[in-house]
Amino acid sequence: MPHFREKPRFGLTGEMAENELFGEAGQKINIDFKKWLAKRNELYMPKRKAIEAVKENQPGDPREPGPKFASDVYEEVVRRLIELDGKENNPDNYFEAVGRVAFFTAVHSPLDYAHGVDAFFEIDSKADEFVRVELDASTHRKAEFDADVLVEYPSGGLDPKDDKDDWESLVGRTADSILETFNAKIRSHDTNRR
Repeated sequence: MPHFREKPRFGLTGEMAENELFGEAGQKINIDFKKWLAKRNELYMPKRKAIEAVKENQPGDPREPGPKFASDVYEEVVRRLIELDGKENNPDNYFEAVGRVAFFTAVHSPLDYAHGVDAFFEIDSKADEFVRVELDASTHRKAEFDADVLVEYPSGGLDPKDDKDDWESLVGRTADSILETFNAKIRSHDTNRR
């Protein structure tokens, strides 16, 4: 009789993965989903207003993300921007690149619930403009999603030490997707004025 490995009985939910990857938005806009469903007409915010609320209520410095995954992706995006600029040999370029990149968590905010955006990066294009790249985290593949980039996180979780290769691969793929979207938006002039 063949032996089949039993499926895990539980794992991370999408909500747990979002929290682990990106942290939660500030308490002033952090809303329980059940409360949101019950009062969604009252709590609804247009996307632009939801983005501003997230930016105004960040739990930390957008240039120093707290969650390990967000921090690792942030550092990888910064490193790759320096490479793209051809300035990797000058340490001052690190601080210039950090000044161009900001990370914002939107988990449990109206931006998450109404617009499907769990987090976003804003990257300066060096022309008094910035590009916003929106992220959605999921523990399963989605055919459709509202954000620019889908971060597929295994439902069993990942430990950056025990699952180092898988962790680094996920960080690298996410940074690749962010920068591909950044470059595509620059080419199509999908930018925002500072």
